[in-house]
Amino acid sequence: CMTGKAGAEIIRPGAESCLITITFTNTPTMLSALQEAGIEIEENEEIIISRQINKEGRKKTTLNNQPISQKLIDYI
Repeated sequence: CMTGKAGAEIIRPGAESCLITITFTNTPTMLSALQEAGIEIEENEEIIISRQINKEGRKKTTLNNQPISQKLIDYI
């Protein structure tokens, strides 16, 4: 869940981390928001958002392999 409160409790026993990925096509609103945030993306480019959560609960989120803030994810 990209906007929820998932934490370390979703990691399988014995695993170091988990990876959650969502893929979709962008919209004009998303394209505009990403460009305003300095993330260059082509109009027809697929958007891949991934969040890795480690067993300590730390999260790392990327959009097409570029670091992205939760605030921007919430916006788009």
